[in-house]
Amino acid sequence: MGDEDAGKDIICPFCFETFKDWQVHFRMEVREDNPLFEPQKDQKYEKFWSEYGGTTECGESDEVPPYFHRVYDPRDPSHKNAFIKEDSQADPPRTVLVRDVDGMVIGARDSFGKETRERVCPHCHNLLPGAYGRKPVKFISFIGITGAGKTVYLSQLCRFMPAQLGAYGVSVMPTSQYANDYMKKNKVVMGEKLPDSTKPQQLLQPLCFDFTFSDPDGKQHTQTFVFYDIGGENLEEKEGEKLAAQAQKFGRFILHSDALILLIDPVQFTGMNRDVIAKDDEESKGNDEPLDPTTALTVIYNLFNQGPNPDALRNIPLAVCISQADKPLNGMDSACQYIAEGESLSGMRGAPIPGSGALVFDAADYNHWQTYIDSFVNLLKKGGVAGNPESGSNALGTTLNNYYKCYNYFMIESIGVPLEKKSESSGIVYQVPSKRPVPKRIIEPILWILTILSIDGSGRPAVAVEGKINEPKGWRCPSCNKWCSDTVTFCPKCGVNKKGEWCCRKCKKLNPRSAEWCESLGCNTNRSGGSRGFFARLFSRISRGRGA
Repeated sequence: MGDEDAGKDIICPFCFETFKDWQVHFRMEVREDNPLFEPQKDQKYEKFWSEYGGTTECGESDEVPPYFHRVYDPRDPSHKNAFIKEDSQADPPRTVLVRDVDGMVIGARDSFGKETRERVCPHCHNLLPGAYGRKPVKFISFIGITGAGKTVYLSQLCRFMPAQLGAYGVSVMPTSQYANDYMKKNKVVMGEKLPDSTKPQQLLQPLCFDFTFSDPDGKQHTQTFVFYDIGGENLEEKEGEKLAAQAQKFGRFILHSDALILLIDPVQFTGMNRDVIAKDDEESKGNDEPLDPTTALTVIYNLFNQGPNPDALRNIPLAVCISQADKPLNGMDSACQYIAEGESLSGMRGAPIPGSGALVFDAADYNHWQTYIDSFVNLLKKGGVAGNPESGSNALGTTLNNYYKCYNYFMIESIGVPLEKKSESSGIVYQVPSKRPVPKRIIEPILWILTILSIDGSGRPAVAVEGKINEPKGWRCPSCNKWCSDTVTFCPKCGVNKKGEWCCRKCKKLNPRSAEWCESLGCNTNRSGGSRGFFARLFSRISRGRGA
């Protein structure tokens, strides 16, 4: 089927095995009158999902679940009867495999001539979403302790990310049905119940998106981003175990992640008793100590430390997101009110991916409001919370400083409006947004991660330094708004300098942006370097004379 070294390398977003594009297997259409295509359980598929509480894959029809469709390998001689007979003499030639313009295998033809593009991993038989594997892939794990609002945040992020990233020059396109399904299932709507938390020990389908952006030369590039929804409960330590089996299972997604996002609420951040710091929050009163996020961070560190590359964690960006930023906290109102209501929650002015024209992370704005987060953290270190002088240990900060080298704090608000309590006929109490949700700063962790990963390939990302972000060096073109490197004097796109002036290619005179032709007497050269003919020059002289 091809040279062993040829073809695209694909890494499965489920089992993380690597294979060539032409090594994929295919799900075939059900034909109950043909034993080759009758539905049946798939042993490889069943084995994978038995570790994660059963499959979460769904299809349009419940009659025959998609994972009951027969899977065949075009390279397996015993499966040849399931595929069309190849005929190089036919017009057009008849082949089993279907390839795109770049030669990547995207489909196969069954023995009835029916084309299927249901590619599955040859190792675990999970479905590969869309054209997955065509573009480079980045994995991001979202980790949240119960009560941190991870499901709400991820749903709002999926909903608002295309529009918000689009405003910064990055196009976002969902590449699987599960991103849209996730948003529909976990809607955050005025007057409707907030989404339920992810069930422990349950693996949800990965959410896949294609991010398209432009490089400094204006050429478009696309990368696939895969989001994983991981409950922090799966990373809890178990007494008597070096590393819990549950953590090992879900740890594979973290170990393969290019970035991590940890969601915690202010209560979890402080590590204080809920009765002390909660104000007007009946759900938290009377409960035991909240789950400690430092446990999850320690388990993550141990996963890497026991893995094949212990030093990898040093280079993986970790966004520590303090959710529910407007949650009132006794003794902390003065520190948090800036996050909840003040200038720190204003819209970002926008800043570029280094070396490109795409607006992404506003380092200056981040550094401005980061001081308010510092006051929040410092308050904990000093034990300055009313009624709890022992609250200043800041174990989370200590864990981050000791184990993680590339992290930053973010404060986000996924709902942004007050919540109202309602009750079902059964007596179960739930919360609903009282107004239309207005999320605040939810995109910022993603923008920072994109910058750290330097998705434009410039190799000059902004990096974390003592809780601050280094602002990318350069200047913005006053004509086309392109971000230009500090090593160039003129914009490579439209040719103007910082003042908006363009340089004549013939005589080197600097001309104002409004001038289409060089103002040097007798030059007759335009911005593109073209020359005017005799009659155009004559008309220009006459016009200048009349103007005088």
